[in-house]
Amino acid sequence: GGDFVRYVDDPGINHLGILIGDVSGKGIPAALVMAVVVCLFNEKISFSMPPEKLLADINLALKQFLGARSRFNSSAIWGIFDLAKMNFRYASAGHDFPLHLSFRTGQLTELVSTGTLLGLFNESEYQGVEVAIDQGDKIIFYSDGLIDFFEYNLGYKDGFVWLKEFFLERRTKSSQEIVNEITALVESSTEPTKDDITVAVFSIANIT
Repeated sequence: GGDFVRYVDDPGINHLGILIGDVSGKGIPAALVMAVVVCLFNEKISFSMPPEKLLADINLALKQFLGARSRFNSSAIWGIFDLAKMNFRYASAGHDFPLHLSFRTGQLTELVSTGTLLGLFNESEYQGVEVAIDQGDKIIFYSDGLIDFFEYNLGYKDGFVWLKEFFLERRTKSSQEIVNEITALVESSTEPTKDDITVAVFSIANIT
């Protein structure tokens, strides 16, 4: 099991997509579920399909594959950056909310979207959301393993609060610099991590 990330781009229409998720469970069965989720995504992906519809289709196919008695499930976010219209469309299946760091205002906003985990029910509804993005903005994706790391390895009481402060304090840095700092923190920890850790930071550039 564990975290998974998939990037898809279409330079011809200035679209970039990201799928990020976390499969429950451990071992070979969980790894199989992760492979199935990614394969379903590869099969069904379409930039013209609303993100909430794609997640609903993947959820139904995954549940049919798993069967009624399965306890496996997966969180996921599927989002599409439209750099021509300068917006980000996304839907979430129970995954940690991405963060939108505005270059203009310096504010950090949670990109909230409701939806159940993939593979729990045959019929699940997902909320599609569209937000405007500007040049210099950052969109930050992560898994709950990063929050756990801040709490259990670094000793912070509320890892999510510290996570937001961490990104706010580094809002003028590049995406690569931010990811490098997180990598250095994890690698310097003397205690093993409790879970997989995933982080992806997108900096928005205006194509015009």
